[in-house]
Amino acid sequence: MTAAARPLVGILVLGAAGSPPFADRTFYARLTTWGARLGLTVCVLPAPLAAAAAGGRVQGYSLRPDTGEWEEGSFPLPDLVYDRTFPSGPGERRLRRQALLALGRSGRPAALLGRPLPGKWEVYRALAAEPELARYRTPTVRYRSGRQLLRLLAHRGGAFLKPASGTHGLGALAIRREADGKYAADGRSLEGDPLALRGLTADALVRFAAGWTGARTYLLQPRLDLKSRCGDAYDVRSLVQKDDTGGWTVTGLAVRRAPAGSVTSNLHGGGSAEEAEPFLAAEFGVSRAEELTAAIRRLSLSLAPALERSFGRLAELGLDFGIERSGRIWLLEANSKPGRAAFRRIGGGTARARAVRSPMAYASYLLRSRLGRAAQGTGFRDNSRRVLP
Repeated sequence: MTAAARPLVGILVLGAAGSPPFADRTFYARLTTWGARLGLTVCVLPAPLAAAAAGGRVQGYSLRPDTGEWEEGSFPLPDLVYDRTFPSGPGERRLRRQALLALGRSGRPAALLGRPLPGKWEVYRALAAEPELARYRTPTVRYRSGRQLLRLLAHRGGAFLKPASGTHGLGALAIRREADGKYAADGRSLEGDPLALRGLTADALVRFAAGWTGARTYLLQPRLDLKSRCGDAYDVRSLVQKDDTGGWTVTGLAVRRAPAGSVTSNLHGGGSAEEAEPFLAAEFGVSRAEELTAAIRRLSLSLAPALERSFGRLAELGLDFGIERSGRIWLLEANSKPGRAAFRRIGGGTARARAVRSPMAYASYLLRSRLGRAAQGTGFRDNSRRVLP
C-alpha cells in the first residue's frame, strides 16, 4: 500500500512556540513510526492550523523518515483523530472545538480515536452505579463552604481539596489539623508553585480556602494515609489501553513517588517513577505485593469498560490508585489522555513500547472495522457527535 493510499491519523495538539510548533516531538515521532509499521500515515495537526482547514485539506506536519525532521505539508482530512490537546481555559477549549469541527465531514466533528472523560465529579458519580467498583472510590463531595471543610477536619483530622477539572496536581491542597488545634496546608498553585502554611486558625484557614478555590469548582475528600514507610506520598499508575483486537489490556504499572514535602506524586511536580512490584514488595512484602498488583490489574480491566458504559468509546486510560498501610486500595483518578513519562523513566521495556504502539494498533483496528462495515453498507459507527463539550 502506498503512503498516499494509507489511512491518515491526525494527532491534534494545541501547539506551542518553536519549529515545529508543538511539544512532545519524540513521542509523536514514535507514534509515526509505529503507525507506518501498521500501514497508517500519521501527521501532527496544531489546532490553529486544524481550525483553518478548508476545501478538504489541512496543513500539518509529518516526519521525514530519511532525516527524522518534521516537515510542514498539506494533507487530506484525517480518517481518525488522536486528540492530545489539554485545554486550560475557555479559549483553548473553543479552539479545540473549532478544530474538530473543521476536521470533520458533512457538518459532523472529526471521528476520534477515543473521547475525553468529563470532570472528576462526573466520573465519581458514574461509578456509583457500578456496585463492584463504587467501594474503591475515594469519598468525595463538592466543596461548598469553609464550615464543610472544618467539619471534615474535625472528624478525620485531614482533608484534600482539588479542582474538579485539571491535571498534574495543579491547584491541589492538603490540610491537616495540628496538635495545638491550628491547621497546616500544603499544595501547588494552578501555576505549579509550591505552598506550605503553618499555624492557621480556623478563621484564617476558611479565608485562605475561599481565596484558593475562587470561582472554580473544587472537590473535597478526606486525606488518606497513602505514604510509604519513609513518609513519601505515592500512587500506582495503571496504564490500560485498547489493542489491535479492540480489547482492553493493562500495558503496565508504575509507582509515582512525590518529592519531599509534596502532597501529590505527579511527575510534572518533580516526582520520581519506580517499577511497581519491587516498590510494593519493599513496602508490603513479596506475597502481598503480588496480590496488590493483581488486584489493581483486575480493577483496571473492570473500570475501563465501566467508564465506557457511561461516557462512550475510550481508547486508553491512566488510572491512579492509592494504597493505605492496611493494604486497602483506592481509585484516586481516571485520565483519558494519559502520559507515558512514568514508563519512560523506569525504562519500561515491553510496557514502554506497548504504551506508544497501542494507540496506533487500536486506530488500525477501528479503520479496518470501518472498511469492513463500509463493504456491508453500514459505515463507520462512532461517538464523535458526543465528543464536543
